[in-house]
Formats: sequence, structure tokens, C-alpha cells
Amino acid sequence: MIVITNPISIPNEIDTIHSLFENGLELLHIRKPDFSETEMNAFLSKITSDFRQQLVLHSHHQLASAAGIHRIHFTEKARIETSEESLKNWKKNLFFLLQSIK
Repeated sequence: MIVITNPISIPNEIDTIHSLFENGLELLHIRKPDFSETEMNAFLSKITSDFRQQLVLHSHHQLASAAGIHRIHFTEKARIETSEESLKNWKKNLFFLLQSIK
């Protein structure tokens, strides 16, 4: 089962995320395409550090390492626009790269 966040903020979202993990959720995709880097950083900081290794970050990949996230998602468009060297560097730094499949 794949769970993806609502693209917009919803009431009690962080509490819901914590509850999902406490009840056995293995991975949660954080998809907030309109969040600024500052908004994404604030959002991630509210998620208990114990659960961050179970997050998949869809945008603002540069925040992943500092937030304790080791999974990042690339849309097909982003994958095409990202150099092969950059993708290799992500993998070399022990990140799991996930991509959209049509």
C-alpha cells in the first residue's frame, strides 16, 4: 500500500501522519508540490524524527539529508531533467530513488 499526502495542507495532518505510522504504516510519500522550501522544512520538522526514515520526499530533495530522509521521489519529468551524474550522486550517498511509472 502506498500512502501519499494531500497536496495541500489539511487540518491535523501531522497528527494523522503520526497515527498512521503508530498503526503500522511503512512508508509515506510527502507530496506538497506548491510548498516553498521554507514551508516544506517547517512541515518536515513537525514529523517526529523516529518516523522520518519512513518518508519519501517528492520535492525539495535538498532537504532530505538534514531531515533524516533517505528516500526521494522523482517524477518522470524531473528524472528526465536531472543529469545522470546527479542521480548517481544521490545513489552514492545512500539514497533510495523512486520514480513515477506510467
